[in-house]
Amino acid sequence: MPHPYTESDAAFFLDEVCTDPANAIYAVELTPTAAAAIATAAASKANGSAAGTTTRTPAAGVIGCVSVDGITSRPTPGGSRSYRGVTGYWFDPTSWGHGFATEAVRTLLMAAFGNSDAGTEGLRLAPLVFGTIDSGYWAENAASARVQAKLGFKVVPTGDGGPDLQHCMARGCRLEQVTTRMDSGQLL
Repeated sequence: MPHPYTESDAAFFLDEVCTDPANAIYAVELTPTAAAAIATAAASKANGSAAGTTTRTPAAGVIGCVSVDGITSRPTPGGSRSYRGVTGYWFDPTSWGHGFATEAVRTLLMAAFGNSDAGTEGLRLAPLVFGTIDSGYWAENAASARVQAKLGFKVVPTGDGGPDLQHCMARGCRLEQVTTRMDSGQLL
């Protein structure tokens, strides 16, 4: 859970963010069968590891969320519309290191870019085809940098070449944010 996260933060998220048609937000759920398989694999791995080694094992249920927010559109020369949005994701720390963020964001991007492969049919983005999707991560978050690089996002240089300092609500301070971008056809 993002921290600090107050009751008023939750109310704002549910009342404003989730109901805004410019936002498409999806929970990522781990089935009991998948959670049991991960726990079994982690226990097996731990039996062959050095003493004191711990492996995160997520429980069944909602383990995170992915979104495309701030959806905007512009007309194209052919009379259709090109959509642009910003994708983001958050996962419970117990689910880190299992590839869930990469696969969940990949599925969302496949839907956003109009790929009708299995697994994207139920996503609300289906009628939209995005031309560009932005994202980003805190510069110190190497795991998010890897997720975005694996998917094909490219770093967008800042206008002045210096760091892009943004307020981080969880830390209560300004941190360097790295902005990334992906155009249709760049998904890996």
